[in-house]
Amino acid sequence: LPAARTMQEQVMEIRRRVLGEEHPDTLGSMNNLAGTLWAQGDLPAARTLEEQVLTICRRVLGEEHPHTLGSAWNLLQTLLQIGDTESCRTLLTETALGRLPEIADERLIGELIPLKPQIAELRLILGL
Repeated sequence: LPAARTMQEQVMEIRRRVLGEEHPDTLGSMNNLAGTLWAQGDLPAARTLEEQVLTICRRVLGEEHPHTLGSAWNLLQTLLQIGDTESCRTLLTETALGRLPEIADERLIGELIPLKPQIAELRLILGL
């Protein structure tokens, strides 16, 4: 995984420089690197990248876009792993991810539909 991290960091920096930070391929590279960081146990670095990706997706794609929701889900998983329940609550109340159970299935891509009951359960656990 260390070699994967180095390679993904290089790809992400090249894409940022050539394509710009808001390009879908750049966001994909950032997301991939965050996943590698997570797998390596570098949760603070993964969180930082996931927060950046989510901020850009919200601005460029909108709150209910499937990629925005997926980015919010990735960040939520990191926050749960870190044990930052307050940030989990904030994420679920300030983003469309918390409303995922109410969003019609036809507006979601396939992998988000199974998350609906998980989000509903998390909202209950977190007292939302």
